[in-house]
Amino acid sequence: MKNNISHYDYRAQLPDSYFKFIPLGNGRTGASVWVTAQDTTDIHLLLSATDNFSELGRLLKTCKAYISITPSVFNGNSETHLDLKKALLTIKSDKAEMRMYIDANYDVLCFSLKSDIPVSIKYGIDNYRDKPLSSHDMEEDFSNYILSGTARFHNISESADCVKVSENKKGLTQYHRNDVSFFEYAYFAQNLYSEDKDVYRDPYIGLTFGTYAVSEELRPVNKGKSSFLETEKPVCDCNIRIWSLTEKADSADAWEKKIIDLAKSFDCGKSFKCHVTDWEDYWNRYYIYAYGTEDAVLLTRAWIYQKYFNGCAGKGPVPIKFNGSIFVTYPHEVTPGRITWDYRRWGGAFWMQNTRHIYWNMLLSGDFSGMEPLYNLLHQLIPISKHRTFAYYGHNGILLPETFTLCGLYCMSNYGIPQEDGKRYAKGTWLHQPGQIANHYIRWYYTSMLELAYIMLLGARYSDNEKYLNIAYEFSKETLIFYYEHFDTLDGKILLKPISSLETYQDCFNDLPNIAGLDALTEELLSGDNLPSDIFDICKKIRDILVDYPKDDNKLLPCQILIDKKRRNCENPELYSVFPFYVHTYFNKEHPLFKYAVNAFYQRNEKAGKGWSQDCIQAALLGLTDQAKDILVKQAKMTDERYSFTGIYGPNYDETPDQDHANGLSIGFMHTLVASSKDKNVLFGAWPEDWNVSFRLPLYSSKPVTAVYQNGKVVTLEFEDEQDRIKAEVHI
Repeated sequence: MKNNISHYDYRAQLPDSYFKFIPLGNGRTGASVWVTAQDTTDIHLLLSATDNFSELGRLLKTCKAYISITPSVFNGNSETHLDLKKALLTIKSDKAEMRMYIDANYDVLCFSLKSDIPVSIKYGIDNYRDKPLSSHDMEEDFSNYILSGTARFHNISESADCVKVSENKKGLTQYHRNDVSFFEYAYFAQNLYSEDKDVYRDPYIGLTFGTYAVSEELRPVNKGKSSFLETEKPVCDCNIRIWSLTEKADSADAWEKKIIDLAKSFDCGKSFKCHVTDWEDYWNRYYIYAYGTEDAVLLTRAWIYQKYFNGCAGKGPVPIKFNGSIFVTYPHEVTPGRITWDYRRWGGAFWMQNTRHIYWNMLLSGDFSGMEPLYNLLHQLIPISKHRTFAYYGHNGILLPETFTLCGLYCMSNYGIPQEDGKRYAKGTWLHQPGQIANHYIRWYYTSMLELAYIMLLGARYSDNEKYLNIAYEFSKETLIFYYEHFDTLDGKILLKPISSLETYQDCFNDLPNIAGLDALTEELLSGDNLPSDIFDICKKIRDILVDYPKDDNKLLPCQILIDKKRRNCENPELYSVFPFYVHTYFNKEHPLFKYAVNAFYQRNEKAGKGWSQDCIQAALLGLTDQAKDILVKQAKMTDERYSFTGIYGPNYDETPDQDHANGLSIGFMHTLVASSKDKNVLFGAWPEDWNVSFRLPLYSSKPVTAVYQNGKVVTLEFEDEQDRIKAEVHI
């Protein structure tokens, strides 16, 4: 039985290209590592962080660094080992051993080398951002999605990076600094006007990010226009520490002083013990080890490696980017002859249709601390979202777009770019009202607000976290107020019009995803204790006017009435009451609409089973064991074949590593095992009989369930809360 995380360690030969990179991270900062070895061993470090946003709102890499070792001590047969339990990378040859990790509690990459022969070592920066990059250069670049099409209306550019010997003459400093920002241009271009500091909040300007590298064995050198660190004489032992820092600073000098101060008195040995303890706790707190068949082990491996990716990138100030996280690793020609490592498809904005899978996975797998960046950002964006609602529509509540930037603005082409005459247009039509949105995929797409509120509310329940609950209450209240005041009623019931059913049916009446969201969110709010009276009141008002679910004689439908009948994306909105809103699931197979949901699944239009598809999740929650198994196994095998590291999927609809695909797969895998609500814990609801498993997962009560299932029988089943045992249903 492979019920030890070490059984799933990554082992390979030398990762000798960026397609073979090894990811390291501590939740805030990361590194894509690969090694080339000929006469010299070159260790390539593509360093990253969750919040390195540029003047144009793009998420940039921290830098591309290198460590050169002469003569070469590694070769193609060298052994590479990523120890998951310790998040430690080791590369061994017959001449040397290299160890590398990013400390769990400090933003520092620790590198050590022990060599049997003396070697010369050089550390430097491959400064591909050595010149400014103008908006005109980026006008057609996919990674500049936020500002695409706006270059002629402003003069904002991305500045060049600075690489120099540090002020204390002990190390090498590299940084990027935003002295300007697109925020002011975009804010006023989107017809917003408040000067309240919580609304007019520019998170980009003054942001400074970079590295400080220091070593006892290397000394700083200025040579021509280059600065680097190198050994004065060959050595057999070497340690290098590469510190990272991203924060707003009054000046570059202030930032440099801060990062140098962080490096003082760092005890690498003592810190490494804490680092190992933190990662061991991460793996032991909740786990799934399925075995008995190749497919069971395949799914376990996929789940574990996505848990690793989330652990590497999930504790920064902002949510994980769906389009590659911090590990997009390939070069791109940004202008003729100029190579960058900052490219990512779909750019620096957040798509909630995509981002949500990451946080459903964290919720269901018990990574509650990893959810904090989502809560914090959404809480910060409530003021600008309230202001936008009033500025555009003259009523209360929040409007947070399906696609939004770090500061809560629309991407400019989505909102509509004011032209030389000051007017915005969509396909030649003048958008004369501020609330008219140019992009027809998201103009009437509001469901994400309901889902975000719902996931935050459930996250607060599962984690028993008061801070999370207060944020969820505020976000939920403002979301429900938006719906109540934004839409008319007809015969005493809400008339959701104009509305879209996700991005697929873009003009319709009373769509199922919004109905399911309003139903699930209000019911969950009302089920809690000590609900504030104003939230109780708005929930009751919504439920009093809520319309029936759209359906025909045998299945659920995307909406009650289609105006634009063309399918314009590949979603199955009729199944949103299964997931993400858990209304029609195996929790209650006696529900009169449960069979309608099952029929809708079998008759669904889209069966892609990749990217942000929810097929595997919905099959599991409907108790369709064979279908869930087949989709999960297929999805687990759909890796990006260009890359060799385990668990790298993509690009599918977005980017590699595809965080939608891997997190969605993980959600479906967990829901074959467990689904939990206030009233019921369903266990093994869609679990294949021939898959054995040992698992520990969180429940709605904020307490875990631990179980072992083997050879068709539940061997052990343990609850920390007696009420969880009482409300458990075991579906074997």
